Formats: sequence, structure tokens, C-alpha cells
Amino acid sequence: MVVSSYVEITIEQFYHLSHCPIFWVHFFRQWHFNQDGTCVDCGTRLELQADHVIPREELGDEADRLDNITLRCRRCNVIRRPSHQKGGQTHLTAESALMWILFTKRPKTYQEFAAMCREYGMTMACIRFEEAWAMAIWLSRQGLYEIAPDSKYL
Repeated sequence: MVVSSYVEITIEQFYHLSHCPIFWVHFFRQWHFNQDGTCVDCGTRLELQADHVIPREELGDEADRLDNITLRCRRCNVIRRPSHQKGGQTHLTAESALMWILFTKRPKTYQEFAAMCREYGMTMACIRFEEAWAMAIWLSRQGLYEIAPDSKYL
């Protein structure tokens, strides 16, 4: 059996190796190098990620096949999720997008702010939302931002 242009192994060896994650690195790397280097949705060459064509939620482990993987930019990958339909609309850096949400949408609770961040496709850890929410807290102390009493962080 010829697995790649460099390696010839028996079926038994293939079966044993195929259960080893490091074995697949070579095939994935080769797949990656063989792509055209653009997002299949928008054509950009920035922030490319390997993404499932049919998601794992639908196919389970069967989704992890090279014929079910494509290149998408971070923005296009994020907005495919039902919970992130507005993702990437700001076209800002992550920090700028957090401040944009804070100052243009003016959420009154941290919970509302965090939900908006996710809705707009912010995928970083919640600690980044909390750091940005600190701006609302600082401004509220000066009477420049209104925070509702039921906010998780006041």
C-alpha cells in the first residue's frame, strides 16, 4: 500500500499507525500545503484556518476527514456558527471591537455585553470581556456609563 509518495507500508502497519495522531500530521500538512491559500468564502489570505465543510455536530468523528476540510478565514469560520451570525461585521481588531460594542451598543449589564460579544463573533476567553467591561465600571464611577444593578460585575 502506498500512503504517500515517500512511504510504502503494509495494511497491518497502516492500521497500527492510523490510530496514532502523529501519523496524521504528515497528511494534514500535505493537505494544507496543497491548498490555494485563500478563504473559500471571501478569498482573503489572512488568518486562515482549517474548517469542517460539514460540522462535527452533524457528522461526529466522520467529520475529521481531509475531504471534509477546507480553508476559511477566522471571520468566515466564526460567522458560520448560529450563535455568531453578526461575527466579523465590525472589521476591527478584537480590542477595538470590544470597545465598539461597549460604546455603540451600550449594554447595561456584563451579561448583555458578553452575549453581544459572542453574537458579534468574539471568540476569545471571557477574561477579555471582563477586562473590557472594566471600562464601563470605570466610566460609571464618573457618571459617564450606566450599569444596571443586576449586572454580574458592578
